[in-house]
Amino acid sequence: MLKVNSALWFQFVSLDESTPGPSLVQPLYGSCAVKFTNTKAILMGGKTTTDHEGGDASNTFVYSMETNEWSAGPGSLSIAR
Repeated sequence: MLKVNSALWFQFVSLDESTPGPSLVQPLYGSCAVKFTNTKAILMGGKTTTDHEGGDASNTFVYSMETNEWSAGPGSLSIAR
């Protein structure tokens, strides 16, 4: 499992342990990261500001656990969230 731990990084979580993951591409609050293959996770949604007055993110990003690098995701969310 992946857990977005703060606006700047996420962590890998299993039943046995929790290990720090990479820094995020940009600060995001309340985003969601999902592992979709054994080596890749997608990060989507969230807010770009700490207030609740907007700043909804529509970008998606893919993290490769093989290269430890982020790339642009397959597209933007049709509705920012």
